[in-house]
Amino acid sequence: MGYVLKGIGDSVTGKNEIVPTFDAKIFNFYAQVTPGVIATEKDRFPITLVDRGIIIGPGMAHAFGYFGMSDAPQAFNYVIPSSQTQYSKVYVEFDLSARPQSFAIKVTPQSDTSVIELQQDDLAEVTTGIYQLPLYLVKIQTSGTITFEDIRQMLNRVSYASHSNESNHSLKADVTPQADNATKAQRLVYTTTAPTSSPPAGTMIVYYGTSVPATRYDRVLYLIGV
Repeated sequence: MGYVLKGIGDSVTGKNEIVPTFDAKIFNFYAQVTPGVIATEKDRFPITLVDRGIIIGPGMAHAFGYFGMSDAPQAFNYVIPSSQTQYSKVYVEFDLSARPQSFAIKVTPQSDTSVIELQQDDLAEVTTGIYQLPLYLVKIQTSGTITFEDIRQMLNRVSYASHSNESNHSLKADVTPQADNATKAQRLVYTTTAPTSSPPAGTMIVYYGTSVPATRYDRVLYLIGV
């Protein structure tokens, strides 16, 4: 049986070698957020429509403790359909099965349906898995017109994620708790602008606001002026 410490290692024997899998487990333990695009970055995989195609700009994403970044635009061309509207999903891919492991922006083949499934392995458990994080759903019409739906999920801070069609700084009282599974109630964290007097058992409420609310409750962490 071997032991590994995240500390000073031995370059000759490889003892305590820092490996991506171990680092990802540590990051995933601290963050415990759903996979998404890092919203605090200047670039967040912006999309530009061009003749018969799209260009996806730079950005950074996270999935299960793994971080991937693209620092240059990536162009994709489509074939204009002759008989009916077609669809393609744009995504970023974390591929742990490749050697070396890879991160890339990709698109699915054109399809007659908008329901396009992506491979989304749990990278915390499947060490050779693949996770495909959706960015956009592209619609290619027979007229040559190309449109898109923004389906990015943005990660603004630890314990809070929002869909890109919501304001990055608009917090809701009914935000889904961030937890790796429902049985770990002690890890549940709600972010809200409306503190409640009866949070679920074992739940910590995190309140973001610009002023102290009129009524204050136990089990609520108040962050004022954010």
